[in-house]
Amino acid sequence: MDYQKLLTELGEQLGGKLDLTPDATGTVSLVIDSLRVDILGLEEVGQVVLSGDLGEAPPQGLERLYQAMLEAQHLFQGTGGATFSRNPENGHLALCHAFAGDLLDGAGFAQKLERFVNMLETWSNRIADYRADESEGRGEEEPGLPLGDGLMQV
Repeated sequence: MDYQKLLTELGEQLGGKLDLTPDATGTVSLVIDSLRVDILGLEEVGQVVLSGDLGEAPPQGLERLYQAMLEAQHLFQGTGGATFSRNPENGHLALCHAFAGDLLDGAGFAQKLERFVNMLETWSNRIADYRADESEGRGEEEPGLPLGDGLMQV
């Protein structure tokens, strides 16, 4: 995988006006729809990793939120192929998606990025709903899970 070539092609797909030069760690950070997305190329294994910060978990209702996240992650039905984690450095929740970069061109990469941003936005909003439920005393309501693009419901 040629990570720099893939980034160049992605930049062309996104209008060519972005600086997609990786930093010393190989990471490119973008802000899309007010959400920060980090892109990391792991050339040695031919993988690209997209990650986004979902912020702090709500102080209450955490068990319900974790249950919803685990259920959504089951067979990736509510995450679009991404996985959840908790950043041990700051306690924030994160959404990450790794995929084979050598199978993509710029258009395919842009499509993966768009789907990831949509899922990141979905979960950012969902976690915000949990915070609002707790602050308004509605801790028993379960916000519905909007499914992302490209997911099939039967």
